Amino acid sequence: MSAVLSVARAEPTRPRLGDTESGQPGTTEFSFDARDFERVRALIYQRAGISLHAGKQAMVYSRLSRRLRETEHRSFASYLSALEQAGSLDPQKVRDAIAGLDFMTFYGQIKFDQRGVNIYKPMAVEQLQPDGKKYTVFPVDVAEQKIVYPMVGWDQR
Repeated sequence: MSAVLSVARAEPTRPRLGDTESGQPGTTEFSFDARDFERVRALIYQRAGISLHAGKQAMVYSRLSRRLRETEHRSFASYLSALEQAGSLDPQKVRDAIAGLDFMTFYGQIKFDQRGVNIYKPMAVEQLQPDGKKYTVFPVDVAEQKIVYPMVGWDQR
């Protein structure tokens, strides 16, 4: 009598939208819902004549989220609005369209100044100071402590 060896072949798992880098379900870095995906599908069809299957949503998120990081966008909404307004994928036209954005998202109002900073979302600067605590140091009107510069060496903290 011969022994039969059975080997189970594991199917590779692909990340799904909403999975974290560890592969566990969780939240994604950027909000990306069905409406955003439909906007992407429409843009790709208009510009390239390619019809994306609904099952490509996770792939689109993965590829475009890299672009959002590179362009320092905080949401798909602002990036997609810029692409739609530019009417082109030419980098200068997209940049000009982004510079002209002024609209409301669920993150709040978005409008960029000449430096590319969203004027409706001022940023605060925090600094780890010699006492080992983190303080807001800028903007000055909300600062908890004055900025320490130059910073003292680690051996003096």
